[in-house]
Amino acid sequence: YAEAAGDPSKPALVFIHGLGLCTFAFDAQFEDPRLNQTLYLVRYDMRGHGQSGMPLEKAAYESARHAEDFKAVCEAFGLVKPSVLAWYVIKHLWRKQKYVLTPWLLAYRSLGGEYTVG
Repeated sequence: YAEAAGDPSKPALVFIHGLGLCTFAFDAQFEDPRLNQTLYLVRYDMRGHGQSGMPLEKAAYESARHAEDFKAVCEAFGLVKPSVLAWYVIKHLWRKQKYVLTPWLLAYRSLGGEYTVG
């Protein structure tokens, strides 16, 4: 499950929730008129969370699958090098899946600090 708000012609910001959460964690940001005027906001439920599917196989939750999900969201919404605001999960994905994420990611920020990519 994924959705967007704001102006698609503006810079994109993708929100990725942490484990045990879902897109609702970003309701305040999606309802903020200032953010909607200046950014194209995209959020999605990671696999196994919220309204997204819940695969039963352990392999479905490997970091490569999460990176593929991120790439699929970028493609579905026409995002080119978006910024990302995420819980710690993006830091883990970046370390494990750098080759997958590099063409898709401009910069990300996790609760553990700021990291600039590409």
